[in-house]
Amino acid sequence: MVLRLLTRRARVQFPLLAAVVAVVTVGATLLGVCALLLTKSQERALSEGMVRAAAPDLEATAYLAGIRAANAGSVLADTQALMAQTLAPFRTTNAARVSSTLRPLGDRTAKPRRLAYLSGVDGLKNRAQLTTGRWPQSSGRSGPPEAVVLETTARQLDLSPGSRVRLGAEIPVVDGADAVTVIIVGVFRTLPGAGWDRDPLGGTGYDPAYLDGYPDPAQVYGPFVVAMSDLFASGSTIDRLQVTATPHLKAPTSATLDAVATSVAGANARLTKVLGDRVEFERVASDLPLTLALARTQQAVTRSTVLVVVLLGSALTAAALGLAGRLVAALRASETALLSALGASRSQLIVVPLDLSQGSRQEYVED
Repeated sequence: MVLRLLTRRARVQFPLLAAVVAVVTVGATLLGVCALLLTKSQERALSEGMVRAAAPDLEATAYLAGIRAANAGSVLADTQALMAQTLAPFRTTNAARVSSTLRPLGDRTAKPRRLAYLSGVDGLKNRAQLTTGRWPQSSGRSGPPEAVVLETTARQLDLSPGSRVRLGAEIPVVDGADAVTVIIVGVFRTLPGAGWDRDPLGGTGYDPAYLDGYPDPAQVYGPFVVAMSDLFASGSTIDRLQVTATPHLKAPTSATLDAVATSVAGANARLTKVLGDRVEFERVASDLPLTLALARTQQAVTRSTVLVVVLLGSALTAAALGLAGRLVAALRASETALLSALGASRSQLIVVPLDLSQGSRQEYVED
């Protein structure tokens, strides 16, 4: 009889028990997942978000201008070293872009004035597509520098591999920056998104009405891209020097990212101190602090959303458990009252089923 009563009671109470267990399981799982999202997962999400950020959003770039030829090499080396230190402990890749001041092409007294400039570009093969000839190589001071030009420049000046172009002495002549002759060895076109917007002519190769501080505009051609060593050996005054440092993030922590962002914010002052009066203008710019701030803002929004889910989930779970408890209490109260009236002892009340029918009550009484 007892076994039959236990079986019947378990069958009746099982749906309610299963519902309570399901509510507790779902609630505990929800709280566990939210706890992970608010702790370790947030740090991991910040790290992954920064690693997947586009390179321009992480780069730090130093812009310099007005550098005498005698200081060009040391300025470039010191700037590259400082940019690497700024983004430490992350490994960095430095890319430099250098442009000389304008030099006259042909007769400097002719009207309209015709000017040109030299440039050196790190990673040129990754920033341009060669259409004719080959890329320039360092002359090692054994002969005229080799140069490549844009298609527009080649078309305007009727240049092709083997052509020689004489760029006159700088105006005004500074530190003996004499005329330089280059040998054209190739023609190229720019690739999109490769930084040619920072070229003095924006990568167009030719400007028929360039304003260079004189009352009348000039026709400007360029760049004549040579090896960096040849550019410095030419004695040219550097009009623009740009060093872009790209960090290679590998499992960055929140503390490391904060330290680097703080270092970037103070890089401009450190660069000014390092370079002193060797340059007329210097500035360091980077979107890395902004990228980190945006990532943290997104992190804060996610945290707020998760907290709302935790509160709602906790409230719903508590309400469901409270309702289940009241249902159990109500069922047990009516059952207890009924069976107590039939003369059941305390130990017998534990094993009787919830839905005793009239026949069941009769069986119990007879027992």
